[in-house]
Amino acid sequence: MASINITSLALHYEELLHHDVILVQESRLTSFGQQYMQMLLQEKGWSAIWGIPRPPQQSTATDESISGKCGGVAILYRTSLQFQPAPDFLLEPYPLLRTHRFLHGILSTEHGPAIHFMTVYGYTGADVHVESQTQNDLLMNTVFDYAASFGNTPVYIGMDANTTTLSSSSLSQAYLSQRWYDLAFLFSQLQDEPLQSTCFAKGNTTGRRIDFVFVNSPAVLSVNQFYLQNDTSIPTHRPLVFRIDVDLFSEQVKRLALPPTDYNIPRPTTHFL
Repeated sequence: MASINITSLALHYEELLHHDVILVQESRLTSFGQQYMQMLLQEKGWSAIWGIPRPPQQSTATDESISGKCGGVAILYRTSLQFQPAPDFLLEPYPLLRTHRFLHGILSTEHGPAIHFMTVYGYTGADVHVESQTQNDLLMNTVFDYAASFGNTPVYIGMDANTTTLSSSSLSQAYLSQRWYDLAFLFSQLQDEPLQSTCFAKGNTTGRRIDFVFVNSPAVLSVNQFYLQNDTSIPTHRPLVFRIDVDLFSEQVKRLALPPTDYNIPRPTTHFL
């Protein structure tokens, strides 16, 4: 699995197709662009769930423009997986999520619960502009409230939050609630390694950690690997890669039974009695 602000899906999608599921932020695709990308993905054994399409970059663009304005989200997955978009009625009480910044897909497993994958694109400048910060915290709080409504089923949330945990009350509250786990922070503690920056804007060699994968308690037990993919041609952001063991969610009960045994014990005779 991977989560990434890909900057432009049309330009960089092939680099990530060695994963099984990709949570995409900033896909920058128009409606036509989504249809075009769907065709390319199907040729490679992949499919996608699309968020609300973005308008063309230029107002004079034709109906066959592929690239849209900044933003947009998508979930890419191998066609061998039983993936589907979340039903519309689930989002009806959450109008803030019915935008180009959020998408929810559901993976069905053969012998286990549904697994929820969500991708979120935060407001640009949320760590420096008060208005953007307010909008971003409202968005993130809504995302966590919505995700919590699924109870004890596993939830994985990939996001470009466009802010750090120190600058965001919503991300800090999610972490402190002990209901949500920041995978990068968790694995840095387990491996005794420093946290790494995920976003390197032009001229910024130090970078910032504004990309996250948050999971709930049922999901965290399934994650057996997490790392940043630094060897990438994708500009600015680094893919966050994590591996999960889906078999842990199996609800099959394995029964152990002794093999049948014929002891061939002779029956008592009348002489014995």
